[in-house]
Amino acid sequence: MSVKDTGPISTIERNKKTLAERIAGLSPEQRAVYELKVRELQRKAKPRIPRLQGSGPWPASTDQTALWFIQQLEPNTSAYNIGNGFRLKGKLDVQLFERCLNVVAQRHQILRTVFREIGGKPFQFVTDMKLTAPVTDVRSESDPEAAAHEVVTRLIREPFELEKGPLARVPLVRIADDDYVMVGVLHHIVTDWWSYYVFYSELLSLYHAFSNGLPNPLPELPIQYADWAAWRDNWEQTSDFRNQEEY
Repeated sequence: MSVKDTGPISTIERNKKTLAERIAGLSPEQRAVYELKVRELQRKAKPRIPRLQGSGPWPASTDQTALWFIQQLEPNTSAYNIGNGFRLKGKLDVQLFERCLNVVAQRHQILRTVFREIGGKPFQFVTDMKLTAPVTDVRSESDPEAAAHEVVTRLIREPFELEKGPLARVPLVRIADDDYVMVGVLHHIVTDWWSYYVFYSELLSLYHAFSNGLPNPLPELPIQYADWAAWRDNWEQTSDFRNQEEY
């Protein structure tokens, strides 16, 4: 199975390559200064992020609260949907694909999180919901390509319900026997573009591994998004943050 996408991930990879090339091209004197600066930054690094205790619910982060507030004003908006289509060429085992999808969702709590109001404020509730990969078959349409484009556009624009979830949808559109479009739609409250492509990289890595009889290649995560969000919001109340803000 091959995957085709020309989205932001290509720019990310180019930037990473450019940085590596610049570091490799440093003179011995420049590299010594570079390594000194790196060590200084490491000594000043922020403290280790602690894990939250219990199962929640936890307050939404500052950024999530802003997005939740906007959704209350316009509950049917899709303005904060992050979506894209990935063309999958070759035989696709839909059941295996769905299994991989839920391994990723189990790995990242944020993909199983919904947002409910308590005392006028949004809170994160981690659920045990399962994600599905429903298939829309357009093979019998007179123009399968055009029909697929119409379906993908509609799926990306469907609004989310933050209180019910899921806030990640990965339906499939079947164009031919060995040709699918994987439609990925996540609400911005649970992802950004960088994380969006990490999600798909992990999903396809799992599918490749499991379809070849290999074990899960992904290591366990040391923290979840909620851990980082709670730490970041607390850090914003410290003198270290205020010093950086003033700078």
